[in-house]
Amino acid sequence: TLSIELEFKQAQLETAQLLNQELQENILRRGNWGTRVFWLLLGWLISVVVVLFLEGFHYYGFHLENSVLIAFIGSTTADVVGLGYIVANYLFAKHP
Repeated sequence: TLSIELEFKQAQLETAQLLNQELQENILRRGNWGTRVFWLLLGWLISVVVVLFLEGFHYYGFHLENSVLIAFIGSTTADVVGLGYIVANYLFAKHP
């Protein structure tokens, strides 16, 4: 019985160590992906501002039809908000 208890405690310790290692790796991955997605979203938003600037001042004869401009802004906004929501949900998950 003593050896069974010792094996049980050892199994519990190994399980706790594996869980701890998994949590540490998850924290590292969250930081890496959070940073990458932040820069992706920032670049995405800067590209929208650049297109609006080019369209607004007709820089180098740049011109988009209103429907194309509305579709570009709408889809980009939806993409940024959606991706931001997904990443924020992952980074700040609610644990029971």
